[in-house]
Amino acid sequence: MGNYWLELNNRVVDEDETVKSRIIDIYTEAMTHGPGPFVFNEVTNLYKAFPNNKIARDEFVESLYWCASGAASYLKGNVEKEDAMQECVIMGLDKVKRFDPEKGRAFNFFTTCMMGHLRQLYRNQEID
Repeated sequence: MGNYWLELNNRVVDEDETVKSRIIDIYTEAMTHGPGPFVFNEVTNLYKAFPNNKIARDEFVESLYWCASGAASYLKGNVEKEDAMQECVIMGLDKVKRFDPEKGRAFNFFTTCMMGHLRQLYRNQEID
């Protein structure tokens, strides 16, 4: 019978090395494909594969901020861009459970969700 905590620690270290290796591969491939949607899709798939890994989560959140900055830039009126970006990132962390890579690209899914969320959020703000 082995030590549970030692085995758990070894599994986390192995998982971290796998995630780090995959992130390096993603950014290396991005040099040929170009950054942007390709990286976002791959990082999202990595986070879906390792949802409890801190490194994968941090990369996913960073990618969500990149995507959210584009969505927030389309807003007009008296809107704080940073607030809109934070709303998008929080919404993205919530919606990642619903994303299915078999049905489409992460970039399309999240930008559509973000734009809809921001429209609804600021439409309600205009009514108040």
